[in-house]
Amino acid sequence: MDRGGRRKPIIRIKGRRMLYCITLRPLFFRGSTAQARIETIIHELFHCSRRFDGTLHAGRRHDVLGKDFTRRLRPLVRRYLKECPPELKAAFDHSGEVRVLQWLERPGPAYIPGYSRVRKVYTEDQLYYGIARMVTPKPRAVRAAAASPKMH
Repeated sequence: MDRGGRRKPIIRIKGRRMLYCITLRPLFFRGSTAQARIETIIHELFHCSRRFDGTLHAGRRHDVLGKDFTRRLRPLVRRYLKECPPELKAAFDHSGEVRVLQWLERPGPAYIPGYSRVRKVYTEDQLYYGIARMVTPKPRAVRAAAASPKMH
């Protein structure tokens, strides 16, 4: 419960409580490169509290950090991409249909107990497998003129 008396809904999958839920179906994610998809996930994880208790870090918000948000995130992304296992990067480089779990009813925001008629617990019953199309851009070809040195 937060200071305002609100509670977050509980998410339980196979009996296990999930502290965070990141939805990765927006069009920009589905149409991104593998590197951009990985960066998106790291970006979302960067918002998590250091306690990793289901809350968000108060100081790692866009409105708090402004342009410093990207400056702080960029080194983490670079370091991870250098160490990212090739098979993981290959999975994020997939283009085509993928089978993914999707919410029938997306978990809502915090609610005030006793006042809100909202679902308080979300489980597998609110999930289904659906098809999403990943459209990974092809790497840009280096132009032949730019790639070869100029000879006079």
